Amino acid sequence: MLRVGVFTHPFGVRSLVQDQLLSAMAGHPVLEHLDVRRSLRTSSEGICTILTCPRLRTLDMMSMKHLGRGSLEMWTAIGQHPSLQRIWLVAIPGFDDVGARLAFCPTSKLVCVGFDSNLVTDATIQALSQVRTLEKLNLSYCSSVTDAAMHHLASCEHLKAISFSFMSTITPEGFQQLVRCRVS
Repeated sequence: MLRVGVFTHPFGVRSLVQDQLLSAMAGHPVLEHLDVRRSLRTSSEGICTILTCPRLRTLDMMSMKHLGRGSLEMWTAIGQHPSLQRIWLVAIPGFDDVGARLAFCPTSKLVCVGFDSNLVTDATIQALSQVRTLEKLNLSYCSSVTDAAMHHLASCEHLKAISFSFMSTITPEGFQQLVRCRVS
C-alpha cells in the first residue's frame, strides 16, 4: 500500500503538489490514499490523471477552492472509479448539483463522503442517495441542506453514521423523518 500525504500548515499554507507530480504517479498500481488538500497547483485534469490509479481508495480534496465548475470530467471520473471509497469535498466552490449527479452515480463505490460547505444542497443529497454503498456521511456546516434531504438519506440502506455538526437548517421534524424511515 502506498499512502501519499500533502503536509500543510494549519494556518493555510498551500500545498506544492501540482499536476506534474500527479502525472508521475498516474496509474501507480499500489497508490491507495491521496491527500491533495489546499493544492492550488492541482487542476481537475491532474485529479483525473491520478484517478487512473486502480487501487486508489481515499481522496482528500479539502480546500481546493480554485477548481471551477468546468470539472465535469473530473466528477465523472470520481463516480466511475472502481475502488474509490472515501472522498472529502470540503470548500470546493466548483462542486455543484451537476457535479454531484456525476460523482454520485449508482455505480459509485463510495462508502464515506465528507462535506463542509453551504454549496451542498438538497439536490446534492438526492444525488448522493443513489450511491448504494454509502455508510458514513459528514454534513457539518452544510447550511443549505434542509429537512427535504432527510427523505433521500433515509433511502441509503447501508448508511450507519451521519454528522450534522453546526447545522441549524434541519429541524427536529426532519430528524424524526430520517429516523422513522430508517426504523420502519
